[in-house]
Amino acid sequence: MRQRLVIYQLLLFCFLGKNLFAQPAALRNNRDYYHWMFGVGWNFVDDDGYDFSNFFDVKNSWHSVAFPSRFTADKYFYNGWSFEGALAFNSYDENKLVNRTTGNSGMFLSADMNMKYSFLRLFGPSEIIDPYFSFGFGATYRQAIDGGLFNTNFNVSGGLNIWITSAIGIQVQTSGKIALTSDIITTNKDYMQHSIGMVFKISETSITKNRFNKSRYKIKKIRVKKKKKKKSKQ
Repeated sequence: MRQRLVIYQLLLFCFLGKNLFAQPAALRNNRDYYHWMFGVGWNFVDDDGYDFSNFFDVKNSWHSVAFPSRFTADKYFYNGWSFEGALAFNSYDENKLVNRTTGNSGMFLSADMNMKYSFLRLFGPSEIIDPYFSFGFGATYRQAIDGGLFNTNFNVSGGLNIWITSAIGIQVQTSGKIALTSDIITTNKDYMQHSIGMVFKISETSITKNRFNKSRYKIKKIRVKKKKKKKSKQ
């Protein structure tokens, strides 16, 4: 499903990667952007089996649940790059499409590990609009397919953070999940996953700063007064 779309995303990543590493001066200020970022939100699974249609057919193709169903932890490390872990669960609605058919229901679980790159510093000093790109690997279990299908997948994602404050933002993302199977080109085991939620940045705490950047014990410096030399009488 949607194999060609994911291939286009991969080509876009290669193009962007070439330009990213050619701009170290523009990215240098992004080195100490944040330490951790956590997210909570909703995920929507598009597993309808169509390649280039029904992208926004929410009513018939997007499976979701009412309560928060996606959780992320993101560790920032250098020049716009971070490492993200994500867990998501969902439920297939038997009235919606799964591989072009209805009547399938069951549980959905996914776990992903991705490398992310943030374009925040390229959008001026406001630091409100924060688009990003990510890629990585994951595992998915879909109870509604073949009586219970487990497979690993390659992830290609694009997203946007909109920062309401310096630490709180809204995140939207769309991902293409390529199933790593022997029939990787023709398989119908690929799917797309969309998400929306809140993200929270955490900077280095004052406790951490005090622990690693300051001496544990204060040592008072004792000043020794130097005696003035007496001038010898000639």
